[in-house]
Amino acid sequence: MQNDFLINTVRSQRRTFAKWLKPEKRENVDYIKILYNMSEAKAQEALRILPKEQLKELKERADTGGTKK
Repeated sequence: MQNDFLINTVRSQRRTFAKWLKPEKRENVDYIKILYNMSEAKAQEALRILPKEQLKELKERADTGGTKK
C-alpha cells in the first residue's frame, strides 16, 4: 500500500542532481610525484616545503618534450 501511495502522489518529472566534485589537479604535485616517485599525499606535503625556485627547476627537469600548452 505504501508503494501505491508513493506512485500516485510523487509527480513524475526530471530530477536533476548535482555532479560529483572532482579534486583539483595541481601541476607542481605531478612533477614531484614523477621525479621523486612519491604518493599524492607525500607530494602535497613536499610542495609546502619546496621554494618557488626549486619548483621551477623541477618543472624543467620533468619536461619530457612534446607539445606545450
